[in-house]
Amino acid sequence: MIPSKLTFPDEYGNPHEDELYLDNYLQSFNNLINKTNYSVYSLTGAWGSGKTSFIKMWEKDNLKDFQYIHIDAFEMDYLTDPFIMFIKHFNDYLKIKKIESDVAKDFITKAKKIAKIGGKFIVKGTVGFIAERTIGKENIKEILSELSENVFDELIETTEPVSELYKQLRDSINKILEKSDETLFIIIDELDRCRPSFALEVIEKIKHIFILPKIKFILIMNEKVLESMIEKEYNLRGEGHRYLQKFIQKRIPYEPKADLYQYLSKTLVDDKEFFHGAARSQIQTCLDLGILTNLPTQFGLSLRDFTIIFSNLKMYHNYSSTESLIIFALEILKLIDNENYNNLENHIVLNDNLPVENQNIKLLQTIITFLKCSAKPEEINNCVVKYFHHEYY
Repeated sequence: MIPSKLTFPDEYGNPHEDELYLDNYLQSFNNLINKTNYSVYSLTGAWGSGKTSFIKMWEKDNLKDFQYIHIDAFEMDYLTDPFIMFIKHFNDYLKIKKIESDVAKDFITKAKKIAKIGGKFIVKGTVGFIAERTIGKENIKEILSELSENVFDELIETTEPVSELYKQLRDSINKILEKSDETLFIIIDELDRCRPSFALEVIEKIKHIFILPKIKFILIMNEKVLESMIEKEYNLRGEGHRYLQKFIQKRIPYEPKADLYQYLSKTLVDDKEFFHGAARSQIQTCLDLGILTNLPTQFGLSLRDFTIIFSNLKMYHNYSSTESLIIFALEILKLIDNENYNNLENHIVLNDNLPVENQNIKLLQTIITFLKCSAKPEEINNCVVKYFHHEYY
């Protein structure tokens, strides 16, 4: 029996169904988060594996609106100091919770003092300057205006030590949270896509300022990428993992492998226009043999990669059953080794043929063999030539 689907909001707030049937994995994750008492957790997985969709389903299904703060760190890394990012989102949280004004004002006053000492902040006069020079940030002028005018419109001079100001800020946050029986979850997403210096300051700020009894942090990231950032930033060869362990108390790998079959099977059944008939039959066979569900392990494909490949396959028509697998292999090659794919395309365009001994075809042949395709060398050659000459469109 297929379980009922959960939904999650995308970046625009539109609801999407859980295509991977992650209900069991969500329950396990929720139990782990709530029955353990760590301050900082990480949900780690490869880019494109669906971590953000998963965490948004968890938020929607398990948390109240005022029980969590979801921060897209990548959207905020235009800031000089991540401290401002935390304060901006916590200030928004106070508005949602309708915290009494005196408590909220006390919190902001202490935050302003710390920002003044740090010397790294955004003020009104810089808003237009930054907005004009930042590309690809939605509504950046509005965000910057809100930050400067509503949070740090005037920064407070102070001679108090930073350590004392941190203590005062923590006391202020504790006063806000002590009236609630619930834990506040702060989810920080896309940390591994930020500028290295910003990403590392985020986790350092968490440890030095925001570790509090009623707050749990969940960092969503590709752990290997963040470890690489650490090693380059601090010149620590092979020590990135150990450094990260100082900040993250519980690592949770995102590996819902068993659900990939259901997702791929549903794609084949539900979307009647997704594949040409020949491809549908061959890919269904690959699915039944377990070949598709082994592709992530063999070639490092993510859920997002499958979505891209299947979307591309919509474009192709008038091919044989054997050719369908070769085209499928070419789409896989495009994602896992784009340089190899481009070299292969250039070779075809320049020479109009493809000698089987050519170095460029070896990885393609490996993929074709993995897909249990028994195509002869001349069949592969002919299909690849037609593919790069766009004869299947």
